[in-house]
Amino acid sequence: MDKGQFINLVSEITAQRINILVLENQSAKKDYEKTFIPFDVIEEKTKYLVLADNDQLFEFKTGKLENLLKTFISQYISIYATKITRYNAEGDTPFTCLSKAECLAQLCVNSRRLTWGLSYSTNYGIGIWQIFMSNDNLKEIKTAIENLLSEKGFTYRTETSEAGWVWRYIITGNSFLDNNLLIEQLQKNS
Repeated sequence: MDKGQFINLVSEITAQRINILVLENQSAKKDYEKTFIPFDVIEEKTKYLVLADNDQLFEFKTGKLENLLKTFISQYISIYATKITRYNAEGDTPFTCLSKAECLAQLCVNSRRLTWGLSYSTNYGIGIWQIFMSNDNLKEIKTAIENLLSEKGFTYRTETSEAGWVWRYIITGNSFLDNNLLIEQLQKNS
C-alpha cells in the first residue's frame, strides 16, 4: 500500500499529523539497536514507528495488508491512546486514560467532517469548494468565516488549492475537532 494514502487516512481518523518510518533492521530488539528510516510502500509483517508532529507515539507492526487499517487502529488504541497521560487545562492534574470504547468513539468523531454549504472542516482549517458557487455567494461565505475567525481571535492565512477549486483557511494551532466546532458555529449563525 502507498504510504502517502495510508498516512492521509490515519491522520484524518486520529486528528493528528501522522508520519511513519520503517525499522531499518527488522530483527532489532533493543531500542539502541533500532534505526527508523523513510520509505515509500507499506509492506506486510513489517515494523514501523508512528510519529505525530515528529513526536514518537508508538511502534506499529503490520499484519496482512487487507487488514492494515484495523491493525493500525487496534495498536493505536492498545499501545498509545489508552496509555498516554492527559492533563487538565492548567497542566497539573492528569486525567484518567481513555477506555477502548472512548477511544473508538473519539476516532469515529474524528473521521466525520462537518460541512456548511460548500465549506468543510479539515486538519488544516476550513475549505470551500469555490468552483461550484457564484462570486457573490463565495464572498458571502468568506465574509462569514473571516468574521467568525476574527471574533474568536484565530490566526489564519488563506490560499487556493493547486487546481484552484478550493479556497482554504489555514488556521494556526487548531485541531480537526476545533475546526468542526467552527463549522457548527457557522451553521448556527446562518
